[in-house]
Amino acid sequence: MSEQFNRTALGEKKTSPENQNFKVQVSRWKVGFATIGLFALTVFMAVLTIKPPAALVLFSQTMVTLMTVSCACHASLWLRRRPICVIDAQGITDCGVLSKGFGFISWRNVQSVREYRDRGSVCLLVRVNNFDQLIARRNSLLRPSLKFSEFLCGGEVGVPLTYCSTDAQTVLEQIYNYSKKPQLAPPARPLARREQLVVTIRIAAVTLFTVVLLAVAYWLWQHFQNPTLQILGLDSRVQVGKQVWLQEYDVENHGHDTTGIHLEFSGRALDTNLLKNPRVLIEYETKSQIASPFLLMKSREIVPLVQVKKNVWSGDSKRAFLAHKDDMIFSGLHLYSNKFTSAIGWWTDVLGPRLRINLFADIPKIGDENLNLKVVPIEYPNSPATTRNRFASTKEKNFGSGPILSEGVPKDFPVTAYPDSYILWLSAVELKLDSAAAPTAIAAYYKEELNRKGWKTQINDDKPNQTLVVDGLKGKDRITVTINQIPHHTAVDIFLWFKY
Repeated sequence: MSEQFNRTALGEKKTSPENQNFKVQVSRWKVGFATIGLFALTVFMAVLTIKPPAALVLFSQTMVTLMTVSCACHASLWLRRRPICVIDAQGITDCGVLSKGFGFISWRNVQSVREYRDRGSVCLLVRVNNFDQLIARRNSLLRPSLKFSEFLCGGEVGVPLTYCSTDAQTVLEQIYNYSKKPQLAPPARPLARREQLVVTIRIAAVTLFTVVLLAVAYWLWQHFQNPTLQILGLDSRVQVGKQVWLQEYDVENHGHDTTGIHLEFSGRALDTNLLKNPRVLIEYETKSQIASPFLLMKSREIVPLVQVKKNVWSGDSKRAFLAHKDDMIFSGLHLYSNKFTSAIGWWTDVLGPRLRINLFADIPKIGDENLNLKVVPIEYPNSPATTRNRFASTKEKNFGSGPILSEGVPKDFPVTAYPDSYILWLSAVELKLDSAAAPTAIAAYYKEELNRKGWKTQINDDKPNQTLVVDGLKGKDRITVTINQIPHHTAVDIFLWFKY
């Protein structure tokens, strides 16, 4: 009566049909999740082996080898179709995991079954009375290890359930139902809520750790790989004339930092003499050395181009800096963690860092042709990037004033650049600067300079917008110096209004 009650409490069917069985299958999502985690860890260790300390070379290489083998084992487990074990009225069939298992084990040879857990792994240990016979079925290379295991803990066959779709409690119940042995009855106590919470927290922690590990491994891989350049440029229309601003190209580097680039221009625009005497102005960014670590130091350099062969012009810049640019997955962090990211060397500008190439040339006639640009890091000649754009020339004059071909502010410009500031934009009518100085100091500097050059000036203070404006008038011409206080730096915009 008591035995019948226990069987009913465990959810036993009244009769287990002789022709039915219970299969314990591998859970594909569990194995897939573990494979992804191991692969991420393998990639992380592989990145660390690129330039490890001499004492860790052997350790790093060994760990990568072991984890690679582990990844391969998990991948093969993910692809497997046969079950881990099969339970029926005759006994248990151990199908093995990566190799052939012990095979069929009759119920008359099963003495006990217990659950074993260790560091997240789960398995059932089936104690048998014919372990010597089962060992004889296995590969001869495995027999010494199995005999030693028998010497330590007796004749037990392990059935791993860590990556199975069925939990240990259910498997124990099925063993009890099919075997009809009272001594194999599983614990009737269900999993407590506290234990369920612990398991849930562990799964969440492992998931979070894996995601963070993947992100860190990807970030390190980007920083350690050779420069990977991307050139951004659009088709454009330009006016006929001398030293016309033709195009601007933004070069982004998704590999590690490098200094020095080689430029090469070619294409139909040069073949047909639609473009003559090309010249290049390069703008790039480096870490600021002034008091504020949040500024990017802007540098400008004119690179002379030389015709190396027919209609192919090239030039080198040995000091142009191509800094690493994070992908958008990391760029968003810069908006919320400026202090932290600047402390570990990350850039605080979401759009930067980048290198900008301004192309100037003589445009003698009207036409529509393509122009090719090739950029090669001098230290990494096998990492080039190319782009092709079209431009059309016209005699229209209403395209505004583009950048001028000058490293600094020209002498005929009404004002100079504020000391220790960086030029962000320079054209015939506009000058944009970035500075770490206070707005009041910048306003006083330009008021004094304009007064000395014969301009009538006044300072307008827009306190709600934290903006200072220095207005200057000379005849019909007007100049405005707009100074905006931005966290960690000051933006200055100087604009000329001729015949105002």
